[in-house]
Amino acid sequence: MKYRLVSIASAVVMLLALVVGCTDSGAANPTGQEQATRTPQLVVAMSPILVYDDGDTIIPYNDIKNASKTDYQQATLTSLTGTTPYNWMFKGEAGWKKREAYTLDTWIGGAGARAKGLYAYAYNNEGTTSLGTYSTKQTALTAYDAEADLPQNGLLLSVTGSQEEALTYTVQKDGVLNLVGGSYVAVKSVAGAETGFLAEDGTARSASFRILVNDVQVYSGTLCNSTASPDGKAVTTLSHGQLSDISVKAGSTVLFAVKLNATANKAEDQSAPAYNDDDNWTTVNKEVLVPITDNANSGATQSNKALSIFDGFDSRFVVMRDSRMDSETLMMVSAFRGDLEFILDTEVLLRNERHDESLYEIVIGRQESRPESLKIYNELINHRVNNANDFIVRRVGTKVYIAATNTQSMQAALNHFLETFCKSADGAVPANYNYVNRPKMLAPTIGGNSIGQYVIRTEKYATTMVWKAAEELQTWVRANSGYLLPLEPMTDNGKHYSHEIQVGPLNGSVKLYRAYDTRFTSATTNTVGQFRVDDHGFMDEKPAGYYKMTMSGNHLVINGGSTYAVNAAIPVLLDHIKANKVGKGYTQEGTYQPGAYTLTDGYGMAWQEDFSYTGTDAEIDKEVREYYAISSDTTNGPTPLGTTPSGEAIWDEQRRPGIYGENWWIWHDPTGNGYLLEITKKESYGYDAGRLISGGRWAFRYGIWETRLVMGTRNGACSAVWASSGPPDRPVVRNEHDLYENFGQDIVSPCYHTWAPDNLGGHVNELPGHPGLTKPAEGEHFWDTFHSIACEWTPDYVEYYLDGKQLAKVDLTDKISGQSSTTIKFANGVGTGTYSRNYNPFDWMDAEYIAKTGKTVEDFFEVQTIDYSYIFQTSNEGKNVLQKSYIKYDSKHPSSEYYTGYLSQTQDFTSVQLPH
Repeated sequence: MKYRLVSIASAVVMLLALVVGCTDSGAANPTGQEQATRTPQLVVAMSPILVYDDGDTIIPYNDIKNASKTDYQQATLTSLTGTTPYNWMFKGEAGWKKREAYTLDTWIGGAGARAKGLYAYAYNNEGTTSLGTYSTKQTALTAYDAEADLPQNGLLLSVTGSQEEALTYTVQKDGVLNLVGGSYVAVKSVAGAETGFLAEDGTARSASFRILVNDVQVYSGTLCNSTASPDGKAVTTLSHGQLSDISVKAGSTVLFAVKLNATANKAEDQSAPAYNDDDNWTTVNKEVLVPITDNANSGATQSNKALSIFDGFDSRFVVMRDSRMDSETLMMVSAFRGDLEFILDTEVLLRNERHDESLYEIVIGRQESRPESLKIYNELINHRVNNANDFIVRRVGTKVYIAATNTQSMQAALNHFLETFCKSADGAVPANYNYVNRPKMLAPTIGGNSIGQYVIRTEKYATTMVWKAAEELQTWVRANSGYLLPLEPMTDNGKHYSHEIQVGPLNGSVKLYRAYDTRFTSATTNTVGQFRVDDHGFMDEKPAGYYKMTMSGNHLVINGGSTYAVNAAIPVLLDHIKANKVGKGYTQEGTYQPGAYTLTDGYGMAWQEDFSYTGTDAEIDKEVREYYAISSDTTNGPTPLGTTPSGEAIWDEQRRPGIYGENWWIWHDPTGNGYLLEITKKESYGYDAGRLISGGRWAFRYGIWETRLVMGTRNGACSAVWASSGPPDRPVVRNEHDLYENFGQDIVSPCYHTWAPDNLGGHVNELPGHPGLTKPAEGEHFWDTFHSIACEWTPDYVEYYLDGKQLAKVDLTDKISGQSSTTIKFANGVGTGTYSRNYNPFDWMDAEYIAKTGKTVEDFFEVQTIDYSYIFQTSNEGKNVLQKSYIKYDSKHPSSEYYTGYLSQTQDFTSVQLPH
């Protein structure tokens, strides 16, 4: 028999919760009668998902939620049993029998406490046996297990009495049924009411949970407190893998059964077949695309109450949004308003909750002052759990409401409005316009679990290409399955989630340790300097391009020999998810081929520097100078020494001697991984500094330039990773990319400059005010922790990143400087003149510092440590001359085809900076 792993379109983990009402007796019940005693009650919170082999997906939550809504609105009890295949049954002496609902009312606990806003069908006179739906956004559920992941939406099966009770699904057609794997979690409280069923009060309590198909048990488990447990350990969470290939016929029944004071059958009694990871998969593509009930092109006019966007010379509508929206959505709304103003060529007013209500409004998102917006939003999120692509654009009276589940779907909703009604000033919104975007979704699984259960993880400070890989995965899952998976960096406490997709190493802060205010050289780095670093977590024992993906329990682990190898694994993973190949035994190895444009957004490795040089100090010094120029100039230092007779300031000196082993050198960790160390230190004439530059050797244009490093930001050090136009190209209008500067402080500040002759605009700071200025996390420093800095440079823009997150963006569409190539620089020194005003070494190492450490400014000695630097570029196919990326090597550079230096005489020579 073939066993199939079936992908499921849901983020909901099946949950089992045991709940006992613990409030005072005598609370109201559905019949109005008083309860004299507390009733032992068990509540199962779950959201099962069933899939036929032909792809049809059954999500009971959606069906029961909609049925109860209809019954509530129409004051009936017929929608559930009359329009859905669900019933409530109990097991008597003669077998399973159907129970009829007494009423539909607020959920009631065993002690009579009601849950406000939580409705359920009651199946006994007291209302304590019931079936309802819930949303954790509206009703608080607290698990006994603090680590348990409760889904946002699910079903509540409430059970009292001695009989076994069950929610029953009647199969609608012949076929093969599959039930996705899930967990069952005991809940400690519902809407603040303590349940108490598994309370540790010395009373033994247990309850059985079974899944049956036509009275054949396919799963069973027992929840219990520690008193009832054979080994004295409470069991508050159960789980099972996917139950596959269950043959059914129309009329068959699937029961989710609960019984108090009972234990489940033993594991060997379970009759569900096991699945085989190596066999075929089936992709489910079954959801609902809600039709447009009215359309802007339907001929609606003022005569049938359409509302025009343009009202004479003004905008008819004002744009209404809540000022407490997140910053991304606020920017989105601002851009939407700008688009309206451009189309209408008139002012469009922007309002928030503090303004008086207008007659004609476009209400964007949730607004407490606009109840209809809350109603529409709740309708949106409660319809289905895989709702990340869903949005509603609806006109009610004289207002248009735009509701979405997240920022991505909100952008789609705003685009829909603009494209539908704002192609010209003649656009009009028809009466009762109602567009519900609820597209069909795939239902992928990973390790037999719905992909919606997973959290995407990276290390705490992910490299740029790893973070882009994680975002690529998140985007694909949202677009194809409707789940917006959380993307959570690791924390220093090492917390894990039950289901994870681990993209790259899962480090907390990766630290560098050394002796501070202590001078050392290349020869004494380990001894005097006490220099060491935490393991970076990549697979050093493998080639840089190697990657491996493995299922480990409910964790999908993705790692490789480098940041780009991990990135290269993601497209392969997505193909396997689409083909339903990521089962419990999943493992996949591969190797990224240098130069292939298969990385995120079509990028490929173009240049790399791992600082992997080996040999004697003299040999390394000689080889590195083939690739870089080592600065050996002198500039002003930060210390004022007086003034000239003409009033000009006199400063101490900042020299760049460029001596290997003193001002810069290559250090290797115990695994052989190389690092560039650049030193700035106090000297009698002022300060020493170090800088490696590619100027005169090579230049590049466009791409992602990423560098992993520990910055020199301590005690007034002024370090930077930056680039500026220069030889081997000689553009008239030049650029300057500052991936980061720090101005003598423990900060990161990116910037972009244009440098041109005065008649062409002169110098322009394109990011005045330092909008991307960033401080380290509390308790950390940039000078003791590895981070990734990067820029993504295209013909249209440049974005600056820290650990994969955008710090700043500059529009280059009208800037000639953006078309010029640039040369890179790695620098560590101190401020020149007033550059680091009030943040120089002597400002930091003041009397208080001296009293605390015994060190003075004469002991100033700071290090910048660079692990690697990479450039990724896209293919030039189909691009014009101004759009093409390139790296231009001078003939003196070992990567040049014209290179004739000493390295070219070495047998099997390959430039270390070419992709390999």
